[in-house]
Amino acid sequence: RPTRRYGAGAEDAHTEERLAAFSKQFCGALVCAPGHPEHGPFYLVLGLLNALPRYQHWRPHTGAKASACLAAVPLLGALSQRRAPYRVAGVDGNDVLYGGAPEYLEELRKHLGAAVGAVVAELTAMGRDDARGNAPSDPQLLKRAELALDLVNALLPCVDVSADSDAGTFARNLVKLASKHKDARALKAYHARTVDALAAAAGKREGAP
Repeated sequence: RPTRRYGAGAEDAHTEERLAAFSKQFCGALVCAPGHPEHGPFYLVLGLLNALPRYQHWRPHTGAKASACLAAVPLLGALSQRRAPYRVAGVDGNDVLYGGAPEYLEELRKHLGAAVGAVVAELTAMGRDDARGNAPSDPQLLKRAELALDLVNALLPCVDVSADSDAGTFARNLVKLASKHKDARALKAYHARTVDALAAAAGKREGAP
């Protein structure tokens, strides 16, 4: 069922919002969780990414599906680090079990590309008329711009965004997409911070030995 009611007099909460929130929480937990001993280090990540498209109640133009998929991007960025940003006492995460192994990083990059592709597909859909011919509203387009900036910020710690890199060009195109709404009160400061962060990350990469 797409909606449920919680408590006396509570408003209906669409389950896509709860699923998007769960996706973020689940990805946060997976940062320090080990992979499967038989099915590989990304078993749970792939389980989530495979499950999200099968949910049948995503609504057009809300951004919930993009937000749910986007949660996997910073997760994979964290899993690419030689040492996880946090851990559970007594539990060896992927950084201990696989960290730095070339085959592990190669597989991670493949899954990162798939996660980014899923987000981009949703951002594209958010900018088009839905199946009933309804165009996205201004608030929905603003949400799309915000999600584009979210994707940029999620990518900055884990990819090369220097001027001559493909990822750098991709990130700047996302910022350009969001720039259509940069003067909106709800987005202005976030857009400016993202532009500064992208420039700083690009300069740091270009200055690296």
